[in-house]
Amino acid sequence: MKGIGTDIIEIKRIKQLNHRERFIHKLLSEEEFRLYQSFQHEKRQNEFLAGRWAAKEALYKALGSYCDGKSYKDFSIMNDERGKPYLLSPTIESVHISISHCENYAVAFVIWA
Repeated sequence: MKGIGTDIIEIKRIKQLNHRERFIHKLLSEEEFRLYQSFQHEKRQNEFLAGRWAAKEALYKALGSYCDGKSYKDFSIMNDERGKPYLLSPTIESVHISISHCENYAVAFVIWA
């Protein structure tokens, strides 16, 4: 195993952001932003943003120095047809991502094997 990372965030922190648009454009890749825009309800948008924030924090922890000089936008996490998250870009072999949320929290776990 090359690295592991985990992160958890309260969804209400996303809901209460003062500079939401700036945060969104610093966090999401173009592909993720298109997916975010497809959600009709603010609740689902907040869950998505919290999940991506947690996933990218966990990704940074797992990948360590590989992330030096890279921003969150440089990483694009998408979902396959069954909903499983995966790292679309950059292409890094053996990165496994899990994202989950409940009413109050989003959590993510990343393994780089």
